[in-house]
Amino acid sequence: MINPLFDNLFGAHTENDDPFLYLLNGQIITYKKFLELSAKISNAFFDLGLTPGDCVAIQVQKSPEMLNIYAACAQSGLVFLPLNPSYTVDELEYFIENSEARLIICDEANKRALVHIAKKLGIAVETLNADATGSIIDKSLPLSDKFETVRRSENDLAALLYTSGTTGKSKGAMLTQANLLSNGSTLMNEWQFTQKGRIATRLFPFFSHSRVFGTNVCSGEGR
Repeated sequence: MINPLFDNLFGAHTENDDPFLYLLNGQIITYKKFLELSAKISNAFFDLGLTPGDCVAIQVQKSPEMLNIYAACAQSGLVFLPLNPSYTVDELEYFIENSEARLIICDEANKRALVHIAKKLGIAVETLNADATGSIIDKSLPLSDKFETVRRSENDLAALLYTSGTTGKSKGAMLTQANLLSNGSTLMNEWQFTQKGRIATRLFPFFSHSRVFGTNVCSGEGR
């Protein structure tokens, strides 16, 4: 496989018109439509100068587009760093500086505080709101819905998650592609996910033990 994480979770579904996400407003997003937007975002990341191995810090509310950011990071070979929306400015500065993130994606409401951090560290800031608006979407929509998946190995870093810091400074847990795929396979087996299953989740995107990986590994549907 060119990119084990992306290929296992998403790669087989680029032309799949089956439902992938069911939204509360009744909208259904197919695998194909979901991955078309993810490819557009991957192209936007390329235009922003990001290269494989760069870290993208994201502090947003839960939305389908947040999952698109994750898929785009996987397809582009970028490191995904989800951050709790309740973090203070000081905590955010520590996480962003310590992770050496090259891009911050945040809610428009938090942009002012994060721009200050970004200027200090010399990195870019884009926005993504829960209603699917934001500068990263504006930059992505005009671009191609095709993107050549970046070659990665199972040992390449795919995500960075910070510990709670109960015994001192929070530490970044480095998760490889193999780590994430193992988590997804374990959830699929333990919770008996199937392709016909529909999974409802209320977890925030910064929870690592989420249903996203298991759902995708078995090609199920999410809410």
